[in-house]
Amino acid sequence: MGARQSIINLSQTKYIFISVTTLATIALCLSSTVMAQTSGVYAIIEPWIYGCDPIDLFFPLIASAPYAWVIYSERKNGFLDYVSTRTNTDKYIRGKMMSNMLSAFASVFIIYFVSLVFTLYLMNVSLETGNSRLSLYLFGQAQLQKPLLFGFVWCIYKAAIGAMLCLLGQIVSRHSMNLFVITITPLVYTFVENFVTASLGLERYSLTTSFVLNRLTPQVMTVKNMSIGIIVLCVVIFLSSFFMKRRGKTVNVNA
Repeated sequence: MGARQSIINLSQTKYIFISVTTLATIALCLSSTVMAQTSGVYAIIEPWIYGCDPIDLFFPLIASAPYAWVIYSERKNGFLDYVSTRTNTDKYIRGKMMSNMLSAFASVFIIYFVSLVFTLYLMNVSLETGNSRLSLYLFGQAQLQKPLLFGFVWCIYKAAIGAMLCLLGQIVSRHSMNLFVITITPLVYTFVENFVTASLGLERYSLTTSFVLNRLTPQVMTVKNMSIGIIVLCVVIFLSSFFMKRRGKTVNVNA
């Protein structure tokens, strides 16, 4: 049932996937264009880096919201009761979660990588004379000298974080009966976590620092600091799944 289920899962979200990916890609290309025209640019990749900032504000929503309704909908209309008579429900749900995570991964990668290619090869960027500050950052030389290769790797890394945020939304959708809460949970988590770490002077450990390129000063943009937010997210995902199961809100309970 695995391959067949994956095809069915993808067919459920294909139109939303196409719409969100297309609109977000266009928005990022436009944002990069505006940055190139209104900011001093010293490296060809800089308009893309600066242009990502407005889109990154909604990054958790882009990665999770298009897929949050799927499991909730099947709980709501009783489809999971039918599934339980044909196969293991937990196995079915895990397969659906994985399919949605792969969709989120693909969507995020396409959005950011296509806009990068647009910036590097289709946008007419006028470079200022002088040295770029990118050289001071982690992997700064790669950003300057091999922007396409660096961007490819960065987009994979960012897409992986997007898939994790999607998983958080899927876990909530498996147990919550409120579609609004299900949809905005990853976004709220990111905002709250960013606010708390900033209030404590620990913004270098924030998840936002992990997925926003060159967000802080070069001195604190280290592999260690960028990893903390991801590790905390993994812990939150595990604890959310554990405690929601303990509360007894199982997939067999219809909303």
